[in-house]
This record gives sequence, structure tokens and C-alpha cells, in this order.
Amino acid sequence: MFLAREAATKLTRQGSYPDAYTDRVREHLRPMIADVARKGGRILEIGVGEKFWSVKEAKLYDGSEDVTFVDPSLKSNIYDGEVFGGSKQPKIIRKPVTELNVDEKFDLVLSVFTMCSVNNLCDSVQAIEQLLVPGGTYAYVEHVAAAEGTGYRIMQDVLSPVQEVVAGGCHLNRPSGEVVEKVFGESMTTRRREEGMWPVGEVIYGLAKKT
Repeated sequence: MFLAREAATKLTRQGSYPDAYTDRVREHLRPMIADVARKGGRILEIGVGEKFWSVKEAKLYDGSEDVTFVDPSLKSNIYDGEVFGGSKQPKIIRKPVTELNVDEKFDLVLSVFTMCSVNNLCDSVQAIEQLLVPGGTYAYVEHVAAAEGTGYRIMQDVLSPVQEVVAGGCHLNRPSGEVVEKVFGESMTTRRREEGMWPVGEVIYGLAKKT
């Protein structure tokens, strides 16, 4: 239970992540956010979390005004009147991504440690694809299942049922990268074993384009 609580603290973003990981998230997402903002495009982030992570910690949206945040969790601080860093308050929606109006399109959709806890992984990724304009990008950073047969994966499989209870439905062993590639047809993904983030240290940094 100690290990499960430690994992829950990290996944609910109540604890701090290693600086190297946070820097890699910034490096992965910032160029796309800046490009879309410069062109006046629309940005959607799903699964913002309890700490308004992308704005408050990574400060990714400086200068961007057309941002929508989605998080159905009643625990998310985005519903507590958090002040946005730009000149305009973002649109905030308390619904799962699968219930959004697909007629409303975005140039960039982001998720950071979110696909682990959506109710249906495939349906959620399909909804993301439908929400993008043609040529739009889904940029994601997600913790995923380790390789089959490894000690890390065995640990994930054993601990995941407990994790789902203590961390808001989070699964430690989801094949999120494979599902994104199946839905989008292809994706560019980098996998890293992030130090100091056990048991969520198997992380992918990915991009998928809507054709």
C-alpha cells in the first residue's frame, strides 16, 4: 500500500516530478503550442488534473489566448477560479473528451498523463482525432505499459488494480501509444524510462497528425 500511495501522489500531481522530466515535457510541447498560438489557432488540453499542471508548473501557454481545458474530475482545481496567465480566461469544460461536440475543431490537442485514467482508451483517442482539423496535431506525454515479460511489467500488472482504486482510475499498464497509432494510422513516439518516477516511469513522448 505504501508503493500504491506513492504512485497515487505522483499521478494525481500532488508530488513533484523530477526536473529532467518536466523539462522534457516543456521541450516536447512548447514548440507546437507556440506555433499554433502564433497562427491564431485553437488549443485543447484534456485531463488538466488537480494542479492545473500545464499552466502553473510548465507555463506552456504564455501568450496564447484561445485555449480550452477539459477535465471531468470534481477534484480538478480548474473549477476553483484559477487565474490564467494570459490576457484572456480559457474555456473550461467538465466533461470527458468523448462527450465533446465534434463540430468544434482544434488545431492542437494535448494530453499529459491522461490516457491512463480515461474510461475507454480507444474511444477517447478516436474522439481526439475527430476534434482535430485536417492537418491538426495530437501531442501527448503518457506513462505506458512496459514490455511484456519484464519485471517492470509484472509489477505494473500486479499493482494496477490497486492503483485504479487509489488514483482515480489510473491504469499502470495501458498500451496508449499503440492505440494512438492504430487510430491515427501512424505516430512519432519516443519512449524513455524516467528515473525517479516508479511505477510510472515508462513514458512516451508522441505526436500524431490527422490526415
